[in-house]
Amino acid sequence: MNRFTQNISLLLIVMGISSSMAFASQNHNDEDSHDDEGIIELSTQQIELANIEVAKLSYQQQNYSYYAPGEIISNAYKIQLVTNRLESQVLKRHAALGDEVKQGDLLVTLFSEQMADKQAMFINAYRDWQRAKGLDNNTLSEKQTKEIEIAYKKQYATLISNGMNSKSVAQLINSKAGSDLLGQYQLHAETSGLIITDNFRQGQWLATGTNLFEISDEYSLWVEAQLPPMSDINVNQGVTANVVVGSHSFTAVVSQTGHSIDTKSRTRLVRLTINNPDHLLHTGQFADVYFQQQSQQALLQIPESALVNTADGDWAVYVEEKPGHFKQVEVNVVKSIANARLIDGISDNLKVVVSGAFFLASEQAKSGFDIHNH
Repeated sequence: MNRFTQNISLLLIVMGISSSMAFASQNHNDEDSHDDEGIIELSTQQIELANIEVAKLSYQQQNYSYYAPGEIISNAYKIQLVTNRLESQVLKRHAALGDEVKQGDLLVTLFSEQMADKQAMFINAYRDWQRAKGLDNNTLSEKQTKEIEIAYKKQYATLISNGMNSKSVAQLINSKAGSDLLGQYQLHAETSGLIITDNFRQGQWLATGTNLFEISDEYSLWVEAQLPPMSDINVNQGVTANVVVGSHSFTAVVSQTGHSIDTKSRTRLVRLTINNPDHLLHTGQFADVYFQQQSQQALLQIPESALVNTADGDWAVYVEEKPGHFKQVEVNVVKSIANARLIDGISDNLKVVVSGAFFLASEQAKSGFDIHNH
């Protein structure tokens, strides 16, 4: 069919629609035809060409998804901060940004004069304890022996609390290597995970408490979803949501709900916990969060395209009263969800136009029909 023939066909269809509507308009003044006021009558061919689809709708509690933008962030409860507990100098780094480490892995070797003093005190306390254990019971009293043991254990605990582990402490006890290691100590990973920050350089002098590494357990992450301040959806702890990142979909659980508004984004922040066993997710990625919800009352769900505006600004849909006969009926829009709307205000089990409503509204506007018969 060429373009000229297509144009002629469409013209005839429009003329047919206009004739049908004109006929309905004439019946407006006929007392026996009040039921046909505002009716748009279309033939089967016209319905097909206008792509008009009708669905029978029934009231029920609607399950729907509420969308919110989100971002993948580290689970703060699963992050280890690796810090120096004494003023120190960096001798050698053994791990870097982006490395995946396991619990106990060596991270950095440091030197500290304060640590040297503590290590020397430990070595002396250890040797005193070894000598005391070798003496017979008549040389030292039980009280003296206990005091020497306590002094040794105290010095041991001091080294551990300042960053050394039991293996490193054991090396100090070796008489051949102990003096060479004075002042040196190493920091190890206390948890498995990914190094997400490393804020130091080789040879750098570090003040006490400097954050050298952050190790994040990426098997468990947070999703920070942004909701409108006045959102009334159910985001209590334990509520599930579907999280989409790229082509991957995950199930997350609400773990924290914000009770204050973010001053920058002016949104309400909700945190969800998400499992990441295959390391498909990484901090900083944007995510689409769909909270699974259920309406508190029985409603009808229609696509957004099924709604039209009336002359006075209300919402309406088109109902098929009988095959090929359509009438505009006002509705109440209760909630907007993604590309759909939840409505009420009309009878149950009506056949509603879910596709092609815009075409019907255009034809109604041309004919001058008014839902209120003004």
